[in-house]
Amino acid sequence: MKYDDFVKIAHQVDEAKTITLCQNLVQTASISGDELPIAHLAAEYLAHAGLQVELIKHEPRRASVLAVLKGNGEKPALLFSAHMDTVSPGEARWQHDPFAAEIAEGKIWGRGASDMKSGMAALMSAAKTLADCGLPRKGDLYLALSAGEETGLVGARALIESLTNKGIQAALIAEPSANELVTAEKGALWLQLITYGKTAHGSMPECGHNAIVMMLELLRELQQSSFAHTPHPLLGDFTHSLNVISGGIGTNVVPDLCTAAVDMRTVPGQDHHQIIAQIQCLFQKLEKRLPGFKADIRVLNDCPPLSVAEDNPFVQLVAQAAQTITTKAVQPRGVRFFSDGAVLIPALQIPWVIIGPGPAELAHQPDEYVEVEKLVQAARIYTLSAAQYLL
Repeated sequence: MKYDDFVKIAHQVDEAKTITLCQNLVQTASISGDELPIAHLAAEYLAHAGLQVELIKHEPRRASVLAVLKGNGEKPALLFSAHMDTVSPGEARWQHDPFAAEIAEGKIWGRGASDMKSGMAALMSAAKTLADCGLPRKGDLYLALSAGEETGLVGARALIESLTNKGIQAALIAEPSANELVTAEKGALWLQLITYGKTAHGSMPECGHNAIVMMLELLRELQQSSFAHTPHPLLGDFTHSLNVISGGIGTNVVPDLCTAAVDMRTVPGQDHHQIIAQIQCLFQKLEKRLPGFKADIRVLNDCPPLSVAEDNPFVQLVAQAAQTITTKAVQPRGVRFFSDGAVLIPALQIPWVIIGPGPAELAHQPDEYVEVEKLVQAARIYTLSAAQYLL
């Protein structure tokens, strides 16, 4: 087939039905921990479109969806990935009801409209378009729609076993990027630091060891430490941020425990184990300097940084599709957040890209929206990319 033939397939995406699908998804509340209703909606849509669908239950109110549009095996399989869960709409007042999916100003408004039900709708619409085009498929198209991305990548971890040994050789993740091509994402290493002391009456502090004071010393050392890394051209530098600290039970009690949570965002080339080992060396340094110092470290989240070469054939294929559909030049960029790719890509060892219709800066914000034009463009980008890869 010629490239123009693939473009014609992409333009078979039904604009009105794609918009309605996105509205239906936004109207179906799926705050992380309660994804079962939206999983049923997605499974029903995909089964009706002709895909083989499996509902993977995690908990009574949680499930992920794995669907496949089968090919004849002559070409490698492709993975479409999106998460179904959202954060809460919060307490702030919204201009539009967060679960009404109203269309105003050329936008669909609501919780998850950007992050990432618009991307999910576009992937599902693309799968239906490919199923309906009537052409034989040489490769399988898998859709992994996950629960719990916002709370520990629960669904992605559960889906890995089902996705291995399926011949998947590339992945497209529909996280919000305003349809810009993303080829790098930062890693996340969330650490809980714990210092231990000895309690005493507040009037006799010399009889105890103050865990908060110990923590302050540890955090001072951490702040002064440098962690080896090479700045990434798309992601910039490694960063770390102290975001939670807790200690003490009363003004008149010397605290015997203090905890702090640090969010570290890593770049390709950094080893998370080495970072942890470096912090443990700080413990040893402080044990020698401070009588009674004792500390521990716990890993709360460990997502590796990801990057893919811009000249990778799959990256080039999606870049060409994006440029064709949007008529804009494509310049790959990086994102500071992590995605289900942090679980899927290391396990599958495949090239990947992120491209999604929502604006990333509205993720988790009130008055979240997606532009209708970008939603439809995304569905066509996905269809064009998958058609070239699979037909």
